[in-house]
Amino acid sequence: RSFMSAASLLDKLLERYNVPRNKLTPDETMVIKQRVCDVIKFWINEHSYDLDSLLFTKLRYFLEGSVKKDK
Repeated sequence: RSFMSAASLLDKLLERYNVPRNKLTPDETMVIKQRVCDVIKFWINEHSYDLDSLLFTKLRYFLEGSVKKDK
């Protein structure tokens, strides 16, 4: 919170999750995606008060869309 808003952090995490696949191997891509999911899980478990209803909606859309598709 001291250097970035919750909205900016979520945007950066989603950008990182959607890294262009042509620049990395499939294994590297899956490691990045797993780490992003780990950070989001920690954020929700430990600091959910940072997330307002708009961010929760955006996060839910991401989890039900991209993450569910990638399994």
